[in-house]
Amino acid sequence: MFDPNTINVDDWQRLGLSFKQSAAILKYLEKGGKFRNVEDLKKMYTITEKMYERLSPYVRIEDKYAGNTKVPEKSFKSNAKSPVSREHRIIEINGADSAALIEVKGIGPAFARRIIKYRERIGGFYKKEQLLEVFGLDSVKYEEIRNQVSVDDQKLKRINVNATRLEDFKGHPYIRYKQVNAIIEYRKQHGNYSNIADLNKVAILDPETVERLAPYLTF
Repeated sequence: MFDPNTINVDDWQRLGLSFKQSAAILKYLEKGGKFRNVEDLKKMYTITEKMYERLSPYVRIEDKYAGNTKVPEKSFKSNAKSPVSREHRIIEINGADSAALIEVKGIGPAFARRIIKYRERIGGFYKKEQLLEVFGLDSVKYEEIRNQVSVDDQKLKRINVNATRLEDFKGHPYIRYKQVNAIIEYRKQHGNYSNIADLNKVAILDPETVERLAPYLTF
């Protein structure tokens, strides 16, 4: 439980807001603003509707600030889980922010940041086993968390191979610069690719690379 009138920037960041978003809320309070009831959170442009629905059940306004401390019934219905029962909640890792990820038993703020950073590099996870590619997340840690998470591969960031540019794969751990360039040059010489099998015609691409990239590509 938390009171939005009293927590600091670090606390807001642990709840999933960025430093800039957290600072905006603190600035609002410094200027005399108050959260008198849970729905006042909606007045902050930094708090999205989705974030409000997730946080509102855990808000408790101190009496000296409160106008109405009752949490809207809708919020309780849409967030029936409490922190005590968080171990029973399955977290979808392609859409989760850091606050949601740390609900997973075994994932703290540091691992949450690493998972999100790696997720952005590869364009999302298409299978849970990819978590083993996150720095510091070994097989022991994976076994601890794997039954607490799920993957929605519909949220993957996909790249059209027939329109791709070098920048589209910048920083992607599955493919090197020379390989991306070879894909583009082969396309220029031979025309568009029809399916994933066509990528095997690019000499510099090995079957393992093609297989790993396949979920992220469209034609």
